Order: sequence, then structure tokens, then C-alpha cells
Amino acid sequence: RCTRCHAASRCSAQQYVVSWHTRHLTAAEKACVRAALPAGLRDGHGRIRTAVSVVIAAVARTDWPDAWPTLLADLTLPLEEVGAATDTVAGALRCLEICAAELAGEHMRPALQRLLPRLLEVFVNRQGLHGARTRARAVRVLHKLIERASMLCEDAKLTRTPGGLRRVRTFHAYQPPACCTYRRRSAAWPEGPTH
Repeated sequence: RCTRCHAASRCSAQQYVVSWHTRHLTAAEKACVRAALPAGLRDGHGRIRTAVSVVIAAVARTDWPDAWPTLLADLTLPLEEVGAATDTVAGALRCLEICAAELAGEHMRPALQRLLPRLLEVFVNRQGLHGARTRARAVRVLHKLIERASMLCEDAKLTRTPGGLRRVRTFHAYQPPACCTYRRRSAAWPEGPTH
């Protein structure tokens, strides 16, 4: 399936859920929806888990942390359960990956405090519970969180000068390893002496 079509359908699904959730449901109905959504992450089909993840991210944008304070606990519970099914952990990680891209600046610190230790535990895999794909998903979520934190830090780096506010130039949190940079440059350089 085309990546643009997939992104457009996800965006329209998020907009529909947010508009329906905020306008047409009572507070009690919203609470029931929030309570039922994490169970969808345990489904055996990957597309269902992704659809539920998109809905959770859309609802979390408006309801977390005020109306849905247990969201992070609900999402990290499968990561903490011993013997949790691979599909359950995959659904939780997929949802965390989608939600990580939506985090606002004021929510970054509590999210990082809750998620980093659990994601690192999945990646380190001391107990041998998680396979390579699950560990790779944990790294993707960590990457999204660090990338989002870096973007938010860059946006906050303003300094006051006599002429007004100006942006301070900062470096991104992720720098490619030197070997990758060298390979890219060396591929562009001609072989042999350049005299």
C-alpha cells in the first residue's frame, strides 16, 4: 500500500475520532471508550492493533493526562508483565511509537520518566522474554521519544539579545556515526590521487 495513502487515511481517522470523541460523547461514554481501548492492543491482527493505536493517540491528544491519567500505565503494563504475549507487547510498542510523535513539551518529562526504564528493559532483555523484532520496536520507540525531545529542546532554545529574541543554534541529539559519514563522503570522492 502507498505510504502517502496510508498516512492520509491515518490522519483522517485521527481527525474523525477526535471530532467524534470531543463533540458527541458524554463524559461517562468517554471514560468507557478510554477503558476499552487498551484491550484492542492485544488483538492478534497487526492492522487492528495499528488502528487501535491511532485511535488511542488521537484520544490521548485531547484527554491525556487530565482526563486519562492511567494511559501510560495502561500502555506499559504489557511491557512489565512476565510472559505477556508477543502480540500484546507489539501492540503496546506500536501505540507508544505513534503516541511519542504527538507528545507536547509539558508532557515530555513524565512520559520519559515512565517509558525510558521500561523500554530499555525490553531492549536489554535480561530475562530473555523478547525476540529481536520486539527489541527493535522498543528501539524505534526510544528513537521517536529522543527525536521528539530533541525537537522540543531546539524550539525552546531562544536567547534574549539587545535586538530581541533570537534562536540559538543547537545540534540534534542524533548524529550519524563517523563511519557512516565517511562512507557517504568517500563514495562521492574519486578514487586515486587528486593532484
